[in-house]
Amino acid sequence: MNPDPFSPLHFYDYTAYWDEYGKMPGPGEHGDSRFKILGHPNLIVFDQGKWIDTRTGEPATQKLVEENMKANVEIHRKMGISMDETDAKAPNLKVE
Repeated sequence: MNPDPFSPLHFYDYTAYWDEYGKMPGPGEHGDSRFKILGHPNLIVFDQGKWIDTRTGEPATQKLVEENMKANVEIHRKMGISMDETDAKAPNLKVE
């Protein structure tokens, strides 16, 4: 895990997480999904034929699915990290 809590590759708002819990998630501990930021690879998941926003458990709009995928790609580009097709959770969407 990157020791910088503000690294965009964490994909969590750790400031808000700290405000809520008074601590950071421990090693191997899953962070609270409510604090995922746009670009998180699992912010949007495809479940039973629908896109779901994992922060809320509610159906995601097509716009949110597209925005999240584009944000994920952009974060990888800015960090100089290559990403393969499996990182893109919406393979049917075109990202330019």
